[in-house]
Amino acid sequence: MSIDVYCKKELILFSELTEKEAVLELMSGCLLQHGYTKDSYHDAIVAREKVYPTGLSGEMLGIAIPHTDIVHVIQPAICICIFKNPVEFQMMGGDENETVQASVVFMLALKEPEKQLEVLQLIATILENDSYLKSILQCNTPDEVLTVLKQIA
Repeated sequence: MSIDVYCKKELILFSELTEKEAVLELMSGCLLQHGYTKDSYHDAIVAREKVYPTGLSGEMLGIAIPHTDIVHVIQPAICICIFKNPVEFQMMGGDENETVQASVVFMLALKEPEKQLEVLQLIATILENDSYLKSILQCNTPDEVLTVLKQIA
């Protein structure tokens, strides 16, 4: 399976936002606008992020992987946001003072729980290979991002 199966052009964003809350709103709003999630998705993402932070740090770059329960999803998708300047997310599994400067956020909206682990493993592959992340960060269009993602599978 390739991660690009869940990524559509309309769900690939480039942003200059600097606050996590604004990022979560932008991305969950994009998923809602395009019919991938229910109205409840945004509040569920925000609530889950407070309890189970999703920031992950690679060797050179950080990412975040916000996600929530399948009951808030209409059809599976991944919204990707690439930032001009990294956005601070709390570290997954860390204490509340540990943060990650996320350059890319992958917001998951999955319908099948068993697919979540598979997708998380693919994203871990991206995180473990800085050249993948650098390639994504150098993209200027959604088509370029999709091309990079197709090479990762």
